[in-house]
Amino acid sequence: KDALYAEAEAVYRKYFAERMRLALAGGGSSASPVLAEVATGPFLADEVAFSKAQAEQGIELKGDAALVWLRRNPGVSKAGSVVSMISCTDGRGLLAYREGNLLGPGNMTRDVMYFTRAAGGSLQIWGADGIEVSTCDS
Repeated sequence: KDALYAEAEAVYRKYFAERMRLALAGGGSSASPVLAEVATGPFLADEVAFSKAQAEQGIELKGDAALVWLRRNPGVSKAGSVVSMISCTDGRGLLAYREGNLLGPGNMTRDVMYFTRAAGGSLQIWGADGIEVSTCDS
């Protein structure tokens, strides 16, 4: 189990870095190779839709978001997932602009991530349940 959690953590960290890169680049119309490597199913579809909406709406992001913590979530599965992790991210340092006008800062979120094995054997994020939170303390 330790190896599986270590693999899930590496996949999540790679996803988080790529999501930030894409968001700061203004979004896009399709999945990047890195995103397609670490995500699948409904999670990948949601990420592509988010990125596409950002690009279509002309939303520019400046600043940074931070992964505050990433924890194991033992005994939790969804739709046959093989492992689950919980993350808390702080996006309050990320500012959204449209046509030079400040729309506002990002928020803090807690996400339960569900991972599955791809046909080739790699671990991918299949789904997530997220909520906005006021703190990442717990």
